[in-house]
Amino acid sequence: ETLSFDPENTEALNNKGIVLRDLERNQEAIACYDRIIELKPENNYAWHNRAHNLSNLGRQEEALASYDKATECDPSSASTWHNRGIVLQKLERNEEAIASYEKTLEFAPNDNEARYKKALLLEKLERYDAAISIYDYLISLKPAYYLTWYQKGIALQKSGDYEAAISNYDKALELKPDLYNAWQKRGDALAALGREEEAIASRKKATEGTITFYPDGSVVADGKRVL
Repeated sequence: ETLSFDPENTEALNNKGIVLRDLERNQEAIACYDRIIELKPENNYAWHNRAHNLSNLGRQEEALASYDKATECDPSSASTWHNRGIVLQKLERNEEAIASYEKTLEFAPNDNEARYKKALLLEKLERYDAAISIYDYLISLKPAYYLTWYQKGIALQKSGDYEAAISNYDKALELKPDLYNAWQKRGDALAALGREEEAIASRKKATEGTITFYPDGSVVADGKRVL
């Protein structure tokens, strides 16, 4: 209604865009942000929100261009750097994604979600020591968070340290016994050490449920998002 009387009200346009995004009407939301940008080309929120909707539509290259413009408008926006990193991950431009998460942490040192995603990428790039160092830091902050113990176990296992990996899986399973992927990975590590009976028992536990890890760092356990 505000826009009927004041069609150039950028705050109202932004709010309309947010509602449209929540309704998954991303293209209409983008039109709102395009209008804001026409009126105020340096409005970083419009560029940022426009990018978010483009990403929702799978248009990652265009989303990245909008995030780049948003960072030009406001180089200190941690949320923009963070979301830019997510898009770069989707594009599998992992080194650039790491750099974007580092910029996030420059302006928001307590953004541990960005720190965790950076560690996942370092692990993917086989920079295991750097990833493990981040997991250790995150564990020091939140020792009861089972996924960090699990992910550290994976990094240790990939680096060939099977005993340490098993210890980390055990800790994760102590905190969350139904973390079924941890039972599977633990079984793999035990098998690598020649402990076949224990490996079989661990893998059997793994068949009781599912957990899925997505490229953007999100995690779904038995159909429920946990990160």
